[in-house]
Parts: sequence; structure tokens; C-alpha cells
Amino acid sequence: METLNVLVVDDEETTRRSMVLVLEDAGHKVTGAESGHAALGLFKRQKKAGGKPFDFLLFDIRMPGMTGLQLLEELEKLDIHLFSLAITGHADPDAAAELRSKGCHILQKPFHGEQLLERISTILRPPQQFPDA
Repeated sequence: METLNVLVVDDEETTRRSMVLVLEDAGHKVTGAESGHAALGLFKRQKKAGGKPFDFLLFDIRMPGMTGLQLLEELEKLDIHLFSLAITGHADPDAAAELRSKGCHILQKPFHGEQLLERISTILRPPQQFPDA
């Protein structure tokens, strides 16, 4: 897997730090944010400065102030589109359906670091092309 510029958004500090460490150990550049509002601010500053954009967004669905779904909607308004993976410990079929309709993948908590890396790799893998029969 190529080196990614990843933004990890989770209000639970222990979970956020764990994901950051797993991704950094895998060789990725990682930034952590404690809320959807903080993440949105990072995206806006990055866009304004013309810096290297994030390649991948990893976020918790349930966060105080701004949910993961609301964060994705705000990014769409800014015309920011990137690979994304939502993590959740709470099953919410409506939110899951809405996230999937936006091209977001979902990973259920709890998970291990290797599961996280495998899921990201799967998301980034180009679809297979089959020859015409």
C-alpha cells in the first residue's frame, strides 16, 4: 500500500491515538482531530493553504457537536471528496445506509489494528476488470 496522508477523527482520545499509532507504524502520515468541527477546520486550512490534501478520512460516526455524517456533508459542500472509513460501536442502520450512499465504508468496533489496515487496503484497491466473454 502506498503512503497515505490520513486524517483520524474520534472524540475518544484512546481510540484516536491507537488508530494514529497503527497507521503511523504502517508508514502513513497521520493527523488526529478530536471532533468533526476540528477536522473541518483542518480541511478548510489545508484547502486555503494549497497544501497536500488528505488521501483518506477515518472517523467515528457518533461524536458530540458534529457527527461523522455531518462532517461528510460539510466536506461535500466544500467539494472535498476522498476515500473514507467510518467506525462505530453502535449499530444505526439509517446512518449506515446514508454513509454507504456517500461512498463511505464502515468498520464495526471493536477491531484490531490489522483489521483496520486490511479494510483500508481493500477500500483503496481498484476494482477488478474482467475480460469480455
